[in-house]
Amino acid sequence: MKNDREILSLEKTAQLLRTTKVNVLMHARKGLLEQVEEGGQWYITIKSFEDFVSSNGSKKSDSVCSSGCAHAASCGSNCS
Repeated sequence: MKNDREILSLEKTAQLLRTTKVNVLMHARKGLLEQVEEGGQWYITIKSFEDFVSSNGSKKSDSVCSSGCAHAASCGSNCS
């Protein structure tokens, strides 16, 4: 796929961060990763991925809780 932006699929981003596609989407919703739509599919820009990894390492952000976390119902803006 040729385009103006370098992009990663949600699945590939999740694999690289050792997390799930849902967590990648949560990161995008929180503004931690930039998401773009192309051909009806959503992708993460490589630039935002690289910026994220440079500040967090290759792990998900601590500021985004998973729905299964112990305090998910009470931590407000950190959980979705």
